[in-house]
Parts: sequence; structure tokens; C-alpha cells
Amino acid sequence: MRRFSFVMNPVMKFPWEIFMFLCGAGTITGILLKNIHAILPSLVGALICFSFYAMKRFSHIFVTDRSIRIRLGIFAYGEIAFSNIANVGTAVHKAIHGIGVKACEKGEMGVVTTAGEVVRLGLKQKDTLRLFGFMRVSFCALRLSPEKQDEFIAMVKERIGREQ
Repeated sequence: MRRFSFVMNPVMKFPWEIFMFLCGAGTITGILLKNIHAILPSLVGALICFSFYAMKRFSHIFVTDRSIRIRLGIFAYGEIAFSNIANVGTAVHKAIHGIGVKACEKGEMGVVTTAGEVVRLGLKQKDTLRLFGFMRVSFCALRLSPEKQDEFIAMVKERIGREQ
């Protein structure tokens, strides 16, 4: 099994742990002072910082012998069998489509962390991603943004060739 990390936008590389600590300190201070106006913003800030931290820390693409497993923090999880991949190549992911788990074009999903050139997997049959652990979203093509795109594409092409 080979693990690829997602390309991280400079905003994602920020040390979100520091902000989570400050928000936690603000929450504790608010509790000690019994000030609701300090507790709520600190909790909301901590949740926002945790989501960015989770995306930075727990986002990977695993290439196994039979499938590609995708995890984007706490937001999305999916597994695509090599037997379902029709082709692999690159596509330009426009900044207007945004980062994260996004619908890009007709039936196409993006699990991307940056704009620009990304990997595009064309599928033979529709597949699904699990969002937040319970919602399912189907797609017929998937865009990914692994750090080492050329190596990822070569590995996927090799595995597709073995499946056929």
C-alpha cells in the first residue's frame, strides 16, 4: 500500500493547533468568569480551527493492490476499485470551483485541496463518496490533488493495466 498526501494550500499549512489552543483558553476563561459572550465565540472558533486541522492532518490517498482509498479529513471518505477506473489523466481545476469536496461539472466530483492541474479519474460506472460519514454523493469522474501527481498517475495506470 502506498500513501499519497494531498497538495496543501498555504492556508492549510498554517499551524491551526495554536488557534485551537487559544480558543480553548478563551472557553475556559469564559467558563471561569461565567461569561457566555466569551464561551460561544471560542467554541465556534475551536470547531472551525479543528476542521482545518483535521483536513491538514487526516487527508490521504491510499493506493492498495485493488483500490484507491480517499480520505479528506472528517469531510469525505471513498474507495474506488481499479476495475471501475476507465482512464486516468489530468484536468485543470478552476479556483471558482473551490477546494474541498466539490461538484465540478456534469457528474464530476472534486476532492481537491488546491486549484490548478489535478488528477482526473474517469470511471466505467458511477461510484460514491461518503460525506461526514453518513451522506453519499455519486459521481462518474473524480478529481484528486495528490502531491506527486506523475508518480500517482503512473501507479494507477500500472494497476489498471493489471486489472484488465
